[in-house]
Amino acid sequence: MIKKAGPFLPSAQSAMEYAQQMMECTAQLLQSQLDIAEKVYTSTTSGYREIIKSGEPAAIMNKLPKIVENTIRVTSEGATGYLTNGLNYQNTVIDLMKNKVPEMNRQFIKGMMESTQISSAS
Repeated sequence: MIKKAGPFLPSAQSAMEYAQQMMECTAQLLQSQLDIAEKVYTSTTSGYREIIKSGEPAAIMNKLPKIVENTIRVTSEGATGYLTNGLNYQNTVIDLMKNKVPEMNRQFIKGMMESTQISSAS
């Protein structure tokens, strides 16, 4: 399909590269968000699993404040991680747009001009 682009080939190739970079950036964001979610889940459940295994009310009551504190800390870190990753993703997208879109537009306009010249010559 891209081979048939003729004068639009450079623009089409740039658009494909841009789309690929955006997909890679999005995949990295999703993986980092998943990593955070897994860390929060693992950290939270391990503490509760530990006190449930003991089964003794006194042990549960003694360990519960520490586990709740850990849960709050890990959840807060996770939320901060989500926000940080989101901001980094937005900055990466903005940088990609600043670096790629003007050149893609220039190539597209050049392709339009070449296409117009080819059409008017025939």
